[in-house]
Amino acid sequence: MPLEYKIHHAENYVAIRAWGDVSPTDWQALIRSLFADKGVYGGRNFLIDVAEQRSVISTDLVWAIIDKVPNNKTRSRWAIVVSRAVSVGVANMFSSLLDGKNIAVQPFEDRAKAMQWLAGPA
Repeated sequence: MPLEYKIHHAENYVAIRAWGDVSPTDWQALIRSLFADKGVYGGRNFLIDVAEQRSVISTDLVWAIIDKVPNNKTRSRWAIVVSRAVSVGVANMFSSLLDGKNIAVQPFEDRAKAMQWLAGPA
């Protein structure tokens, strides 16, 4: 599967990386794994790097992900590292839909700037 994730407990974030052609089935499998992992809980920040992903996340998949994300009691951040304008649009869609779940989403073209933003106050 061209997707992987790693939990960074000390820094309070989960890093997700996608590369190549990632299918909706791949993303759904990753989401199931994330929610089954006891290390992933509400309030943790996410660094989602899709800069090397060739396929585009569909609107249907965005809604499927949104439906699975629980409402956070504390504010968290999702930094999405992108390399294409269409991915910025998807990140902005996530931003609009997740704000009501107490999650701030911001696209970045630079991974270091994304990490800096994640480390800031929620």
